[in-house]
Amino acid sequence: MRARKVEILDGRWLHVAGRPEDEHGPLTLVLTCGGEERRERMEHAGLEGAEGSLPVPELVPGDWDVHV
Repeated sequence: MRARKVEILDGRWLHVAGRPEDEHGPLTLVLTCGGEERRERMEHAGLEGAEGSLPVPELVPGDWDVHV
């Protein structure tokens, strides 16, 4: 999936949206940083296609890799 939008909403949510290559099946937003991994199911909704959000305060500071 190519991300079309990555933004912080209301100073609390990391929001990633994009158009999935495969419109079928669930997508998972995966963030990794220094051995820590966070996963969030993405929903097929909205103008950008699949969307997922994670609470920013729960993410430790660092350089996160983002995968779908």
